[in-house]
Amino acid sequence: MQAVAVQNVKDRFRGALLGALIGDCMGAYWERASWAGTHPIEDVRTKIRDQVERALTGRTPPLSYTDDTALTFAMAESLVECKKYNDVAMAKR
Repeated sequence: MQAVAVQNVKDRFRGALLGALIGDCMGAYWERASWAGTHPIEDVRTKIRDQVERALTGRTPPLSYTDDTALTFAMAESLVECKKYNDVAMAKR
């Protein structure tokens, strides 16, 4: 039973990282954008639909992630490797 619980935690951890990656890729466009005079929900739907369509048809490079995801993944790798927060290991990443 312990192995099932550990696997469940690993799956949830991976899912959380994947969700963070996808959210970062989809939201990177708005990181420096101004929302003044826009309709945020409709603008988000339109932009995401356009990003996915362009990536699928090869008209644009695939979505890319920002430094937020790079730092999140570095932190996760360090925590898994060291089994705790280790400032020296983090500084090396």
